[in-house]
Amino acid sequence: MTLLLTALFLVSGKGIGIWLILAGAGLVGMANVNTIKSQIAGVVQNNLQPLTNAVAGTTATAFALLPGPVSGAGGGVIPLTPTSNAQSPTWFGTSKKLKLRFTGTLVTGTNATLTLKLYQIPASVIAAAALSNQTFTNWNLLATSTARAVNTTTADWVLEAELQLSPIGTLSGKFEDIINDLFDAPAAITAATLLTGDGDLNFVLVSTLSAANAGNVNTPKEFSLDQV
Repeated sequence: MTLLLTALFLVSGKGIGIWLILAGAGLVGMANVNTIKSQIAGVVQNNLQPLTNAVAGTTATAFALLPGPVSGAGGGVIPLTPTSNAQSPTWFGTSKKLKLRFTGTLVTGTNATLTLKLYQIPASVIAAAALSNQTFTNWNLLATSTARAVNTTTADWVLEAELQLSPIGTLSGKFEDIINDLFDAPAAITAATLLTGDGDLNFVLVSTLSAANAGNVNTPKEFSLDQV
């Protein structure tokens, strides 16, 4: 069967969105012209990888990307960063703001709480060695959600942050989150200092569950970085 691809351009106060529709198949995606970098759920190399109980248990664990079919190819903890896009503007000391958005769905097989943490990682740490999903040495903790109950159920979650990098290398801003329909009001992040430039704008989200169970699966849906 031949499917017709249609693009609809939607204009709003937040920019232009491009909706892609496959006739007979429904809505399949949206791209925003303000989005500089995104990581999405899927089943191929470098798609976001679910955190299973076998991988995480009750240990704080960073979300990672799927490896490729060849052992050692791709995947791992790959930070969300604007510098991976050649079209990214300059952020260091330009007053521009970054907006980070992380979304996902958690399924639990027992009573448990979910805590999300947002980290910034200096370029020097990334250059020194491959990043671990459970060791966060020299990572800068920017934000921590309230631990929210997700008791033997399925719950969505989202964490957003708006950040600015000053001329003296201070990364400041605010964050907010929703876990299982419970909202943390906007609050200041813990500022990271002594950043040396745009190359230090590397962000990773970490998930922690309070109880282990074979039915626990935390599935990230989309991580994105926009200019606002």
